[in-house]
Amino acid sequence: MVDLALANAGVDGARWAGLVSALDRLRPETFERVVCALEGLDLTTLDAGGPIDLRDALRDLIGRHRSFPDADWAMPRESAERLEAIYDRLQPVDIIERYRWLFSDRPALMDLESRDWETKQDALHERRVTVVREVYAEHGLEGFFALAAGADRAFDLGSTLGREDIITDGEAGVLLHRGLAADGEMAEVARGFAWASSGRRGAGWLREVIDSEGERWTDQQMADFLLASSYHREAWELVEEAGGDVPRLYWSRRSVHVFQEYELA
Repeated sequence: MVDLALANAGVDGARWAGLVSALDRLRPETFERVVCALEGLDLTTLDAGGPIDLRDALRDLIGRHRSFPDADWAMPRESAERLEAIYDRLQPVDIIERYRWLFSDRPALMDLESRDWETKQDALHERRVTVVREVYAEHGLEGFFALAAGADRAFDLGSTLGREDIITDGEAGVLLHRGLAADGEMAEVARGFAWASSGRRGAGWLREVIDSEGERWTDQQMADFLLASSYHREAWELVEEAGGDVPRLYWSRRSVHVFQEYELA
């Protein structure tokens, strides 16, 4: 079956990715045939989405085995290194395309030898911060919108920005204005940024942003901004102060949240 799959994989990246996903269930001699075939594959001939499919499969496989280095089923270190060399050959030159996967669902870090959830989350945040800084240095604010395009977790990109001092207050205003006026990934970036920034900088930040940016926002943008906030009572006060159609837009979308009595005192 593996020989047939190898013979028919051709330039179809999804087929090669399927073979990679099955690698850790193959006997050693069959594993070797697949890896040798991958090492000899002309990666430039893969179909349009092929490199992405193959990179994702390699990253997931390598990351899973390195997370459990002491397990009896873990892949030998030498085998993982051979697969990582193939992965490196697939890396895009463009920084946006190279790192968009970091903002996908449950991205696998290949070089993290730990199964602890908190350790993984901390390492993921550090990696995201490093990438976001590199993107900002190379492309400025526009790089974030390019990075978000097609990302499964654009909200996480916005929250990464909001948790760190990376962009200026003026750039934050541009990001919020453009994002809150958009749909899809751009809107998610703005919501993630508002949520994390308000959590880090406090409820007073909400008023500061509204004082400096609010006049050019529509009622919908104002409601969306306050809906994204990490705060509740403070946001409610700002909703009432905003007036217009903001209260209706806010409360029609405010999700149910159970508060303890002391939270409202």
